[in-house]
Amino acid sequence: MTLTETFIPYNRQPTYDAQIAALDWDMVPPPDAMQQELPLTDLVATIRDALMRREPDQTVFISSSTFLCYDPTNLNRRLQPDLYVAFGVEEPAIRDRDAGYLPWEVGKQPDFVLELASVSTARNDLTGKRDIYASMGIPEYWRFDATGGDFYGDPLVGEHLVDGAYELLPIIEEPDGHPKGFSPALGLTLAWVDGVFRIFDASENQYSKTADERLAADEDRIRQLEEQLRELRSSRNGDSV
Repeated sequence: MTLTETFIPYNRQPTYDAQIAALDWDMVPPPDAMQQELPLTDLVATIRDALMRREPDQTVFISSSTFLCYDPTNLNRRLQPDLYVAFGVEEPAIRDRDAGYLPWEVGKQPDFVLELASVSTARNDLTGKRDIYASMGIPEYWRFDATGGDFYGDPLVGEHLVDGAYELLPIIEEPDGHPKGFSPALGLTLAWVDGVFRIFDASENQYSKTADERLAADEDRIRQLEEQLRELRSSRNGDSV
């Protein structure tokens, strides 16, 4: 992947303040939002961790379930992607904006969008949202279905924009039986593993850990270090007797 080398300055336009004051904030969460919360939180953390491990100093905006506006004349015309990523932009300035991500101010569309399947959102993810993402010029649109395909037809679907329309990216199923697809926008291989979103590292031939697994590994490492410290102190005390 080639990241954006030129930093894009945020061009805040105060003429939108009146629109922001008139925004409709009375949005009711879907009935299955509670079930989606933990898988989505882990998915976002997994992508953020993978990107930061590869290039800790890169300029990248990663957001979840925040507003992505697509009409500068009406800020109520907006979507809430489950996850979207934009490289080479000014993250603090975007987060300072009450209305959300305004592409005409940021200077570009997000580079990557991913939706997580649910009962209340799946149909719109496949139709209305997909059409809007394409019309906005978002280069990649991915969908992850924890059920294995009950909602989207497949566990993992990736599409990239070609001449204004989305075309499928290759999804492979290797001997381990887990579908994988490479995202050119992220430079990462995304994978569906028994209903869990993971990143596959081909160089290490292993999958990323979930947030709980990373926490457990960190706790194990702390216990090992504490044990080593106790042994070292015991050894030193024995030498001094």
